[in-house]
Amino acid sequence: MSRSISFVFALVLATCVFVFPAMAQEDDSKSRTVEILEGYTSLLSSPLDEDVTDHPFQSWSLAAQAINAGALRFTVDPTQENIIPGVRFLYSSGAESAHIVFSQGLVDSWVVRPSLTYTLIGGAVKEAEMFFRDPQAWARAKRTSLGRFLIQSEIYMAQAQVVRDRLLPSGYLLSPYESYLLDSFEKDSLGSFLLYVEGYSLPVAQSLLQIQNGYEEEADDEQARETVVAIGQKLLESREDLSVTAEDAEIYPIAVAIHSWLEFSPEVISRIHNKDRKENPLTFDVVLSLEEEYDQLRKKLDAKRISDTPMMQHILQNSQNGFQRF
Repeated sequence: MSRSISFVFALVLATCVFVFPAMAQEDDSKSRTVEILEGYTSLLSSPLDEDVTDHPFQSWSLAAQAINAGALRFTVDPTQENIIPGVRFLYSSGAESAHIVFSQGLVDSWVVRPSLTYTLIGGAVKEAEMFFRDPQAWARAKRTSLGRFLIQSEIYMAQAQVVRDRLLPSGYLLSPYESYLLDSFEKDSLGSFLLYVEGYSLPVAQSLLQIQNGYEEEADDEQARETVVAIGQKLLESREDLSVTAEDAEIYPIAVAIHSWLEFSPEVISRIHNKDRKENPLTFDVVLSLEEEYDQLRKKLDAKRISDTPMMQHILQNSQNGFQRF
């Protein structure tokens, strides 16, 4: 697709949708949002070096096709004042079109925080790309906690690519959010960012996803079950090995890993029992009654999670609060 700014921008202009209680506010917000989208389009206009895959532009190109078809529109939510997250992709089953929704707070702050606005747009456009590329896969992922986390991981990765490939080379002043995002992206593939911003463990999610994908290919019930339990058992041992005087900063990564295992593993274990059931899948309570070893391990790990939850919530909230400074 051509990098013509005027072409893509014209599509955006033709499909913006705004809902406001007052005409004056509507005109002001519409004008500013158009400027924001024009700025983002301009940001993507210059080709990158040949050895760099231009992921942000690829996502925007597919989104532009959806805009042209009337399947993607832009909306400002006047009731939302949040800055992070201030842009999100939204689709409701059966709706005629999907939307990328801006918060009023982000629209109002764009003049002083342009780079953050563009970063967040990049994430929303990435999810739009994922949706339009395979709506059924997107919908399936949204139905599970592991799938939603993996989608969110892709969103953050797209944001980091906008920062690395577009904003930083263009000399934009980065916010603490963007600086930490980029640092984690380059050092640990967003592992630390997801740990302290989302409160989930990327290694645990990736391990369980690998088990799930392997099971779908080979359907080895016992191997899948044993590997899931082995991961949980290792986490329990790691938590128990910490002394009672261990610092919160030392406990936190293991506590989050335990929380992640408890949240994500039911999907893998349930799949073992429901893969071949076309109708009336077993509920998780029934699955637990059939998985004694897994059930007992869950109870032990959940006891650890309960005791660690106040500490996890405190650290997570402090981390998220830190990004409100600009």
